[in-house]
Amino acid sequence: MGRVRDGLRRLRRRLRRIERREQSALRRWIEDTDNMIHASVLLFVPLTIAAVTALANSVPSLSFLLFPPLASGAYTLFADPEGRYASPIRFVAGLTIGAICGWIALVTLGSPGSGDVNAWAAMLAVLLTGGATWALDVEEPSGYSAALLLLVQEAPPTVYVISVAIASTIVAGVYVAWHDTIYENRAEFLYATTGRDDDVLVPMVDGCESIARLGARIASGHDQGRLVLLGIANGPEERHADGEQPESGDGDCVGASDAQRPDPEHSGSPDAERKQPVDAGTVSGGDEDDARGTHGNETPGDDGSEDATHNDPERPAEQAIVDRLEAQADELRDATGTNCQVVVARGSNPATVTRETARETGCDLILAPFHGPDEDGFVTSLFASELDVAAARVDRERWLQVLVPIRSAGDLAHRKVDLARRIAGPAGRVTVAHCIDSETERRKAEAMCANVVDAYEGRFGTLVARADVQEFLGDHAPANDLIVLGASTDRSPVSRMLSPPTYERVHTVDTDLLVVHAGRP
Repeated sequence: MGRVRDGLRRLRRRLRRIERREQSALRRWIEDTDNMIHASVLLFVPLTIAAVTALANSVPSLSFLLFPPLASGAYTLFADPEGRYASPIRFVAGLTIGAICGWIALVTLGSPGSGDVNAWAAMLAVLLTGGATWALDVEEPSGYSAALLLLVQEAPPTVYVISVAIASTIVAGVYVAWHDTIYENRAEFLYATTGRDDDVLVPMVDGCESIARLGARIASGHDQGRLVLLGIANGPEERHADGEQPESGDGDCVGASDAQRPDPEHSGSPDAERKQPVDAGTVSGGDEDDARGTHGNETPGDDGSEDATHNDPERPAEQAIVDRLEAQADELRDATGTNCQVVVARGSNPATVTRETARETGCDLILAPFHGPDEDGFVTSLFASELDVAAARVDRERWLQVLVPIRSAGDLAHRKVDLARRIAGPAGRVTVAHCIDSETERRKAEAMCANVVDAYEGRFGTLVARADVQEFLGDHAPANDLIVLGASTDRSPVSRMLSPPTYERVHTVDTDLLVVHAGRP
């Protein structure tokens, strides 16, 4: 029985993992605007036509021929929400005017009640519909169908015209409800970027002042955003013989020494993966608990902590890290209004310490320094995380012009655009760009870029260029304060080997860089 229960537990866990993967895949699929529109067409158009048909069945004199123009018009509305014909007023007016023009043609040249269709009446119906809708600027393709169908209807023309007006109004009402509640708010309801990356963790390991400023801009982009500055203290096995910590190469950062960098050959060992949490100072709310460690340990100096300091010689060095980071957190909080906190953790592998601290502190974005080829494996190790990770190489204090090259629509593109608009702020401008190989791809690329930015509020621009992406970024880098690239972690190892990620090829461009890895929940 024990083996059976264990087997059932393993099966249940496996099924849950499969379910989570499928839900994540479906979420990523629906984030593509084209996929969302097609799904909406398959769902809402049939249901709307079924509802209108059910209502129309209460009028026995109406023929089913009323519904083809409704179905084709409804498809036009839903399939291209940003197109010329995606107007509920145009839809209702075009169909109704078409029905009225068909009525005029039937009375003028047709033979009401007969089974024959007069060719001249059909010509007049189309002519009147085209002229009237053109003059009133309500041209609607389905209006021509509504005009011609009246010539073969057995229902009274008055009933037909009124039915077309009512039925088209119902379809337009459903479209307006879908457009305003779902389509226009798809970033809030469907995109995984919304509600994520609110809590930003910055490991203070290398050239961190500008990275922390960038993290504060990202965190302040959401009302409940929080910035956590992580100081990494040396583990016991890395202390010098005299018990002192090695000095940092950068006076503004903690843990930047070579001894604290991950060893690629041992980064996967259990010893390298172990992290020992220590004291943390918090600079955010001014509560009593803020003076205590995030991991529950008391700060040296509280309640007779001299004994604790004597027993743990690392305490003074760790307290120095806390004091330094708290001062920087105060500056960021005053400058940006961001809720800033400080955490100090002890461990031998900075990447592992960073990932574990992000989980323990509830942070959903890790913002790490990036300086080109990742020789120590720190950034590469973070990119293997299921959390969102961004690696930055920044020197500026403000980023008002942000360029976001995208390869395709989807969750990574939306993640990059969301981060870019928060960094740029209300006064900045975000340009979404895509490089094509031939002019035949231009229209599709323009539509893709427009769909990506349309869901967000702010100042956006789109750019489609026929150029190699490396040359394109080199040419446009001087005109932008920041370029946001993808980490290409969604590609297979073979693909990355044959075509290295863009950020590895353009790390020398003359502007700030942000490389984004979209985690998988």
